[in-house]
Amino acid sequence: MQGVQGVQGVQGVQGVQGIQGFGLIWRGYYDFNTTYYQNEIVFYNGNSWIVHYTGTEGVPKGINDPAAMPGPEDKDSYWERLANRCLS
Repeated sequence: MQGVQGVQGVQGVQGVQGIQGFGLIWRGYYDFNTTYYQNEIVFYNGNSWIVHYTGTEGVPKGINDPAAMPGPEDKDSYWERLANRCLS
């Protein structure tokens, strides 16, 4: 046998706001004449690439061809491959 439902308790205090997350920005097809910034994503040569360069001036124009940059393991790389093309 169950007893009568009790009275609702008092609302607790609101918790602390969490840290601000980061958003990813889809920029579409890679453009050689565009300056890209951290967390921007482009489509290039069948793959998606994300900028992980943190400088405030952005990835320098003219040298930022994602496929020509060093791999993600290279500390000087501006780009990291986000998704590979699927060949079936």
